Amino acid sequence: MNQVFRGKFLQGLKSLINNQSVQPQADVNMADMIDLLYKKEWIVYAKQPFGGPEQVIEYLGRYTHKVAISNHRLQAYDTVAHKVTFEYKDYTDGGKQKQMVLHDIEFVRRFEQHILPHRFTKIRSYGYLSNRGRRERVNQILKTMDQPPHPPPIKIPWQVRLLERYGKQANECPCCHQPTLRLLAMVHPKAGRIESG
Repeated sequence: MNQVFRGKFLQGLKSLINNQSVQPQADVNMADMIDLLYKKEWIVYAKQPFGGPEQVIEYLGRYTHKVAISNHRLQAYDTVAHKVTFEYKDYTDGGKQKQMVLHDIEFVRRFEQHILPHRFTKIRSYGYLSNRGRRERVNQILKTMDQPPHPPPIKIPWQVRLLERYGKQANECPCCHQPTLRLLAMVHPKAGRIESG
């Protein structure tokens, strides 16, 4: 596989140089460099491909949505000695499952090292999925694929969200549960102004 990949890669590189898509530096002899690359041993790392989108999501989910330690690995907590016992995999010993006992303060210290700092995100999108101008880029891609563009976002009023989530009307009285409340004014603390309702 190493030799096939090397041959295909260098053949593609030569064709790019011939049609001037790639232009080497003036002081580089490309023929000598390609000969040197043919003599080097290439190392190709290949994994078995995913079976489908479900496996891709399952694989990524293990990294993007996991916590520092899952509940089933926690074995015991000694309330008197303040010790936490949990399972871990010792990769230096052939991946054997072992138990570790830590003082609760040390356990929490290690756990909090896995908490991302403020404003850091676990999943970052790059390229056409990066935040700035994402909608326009995605719609351009959809247009080239003869697909309809994504519909614009719809702003749902908070009153509708309140009703959907909690089953309560915005004007419902907390005592008699009747729709008798009326909005008289809205106070904006930062602006220091009052709007009449």
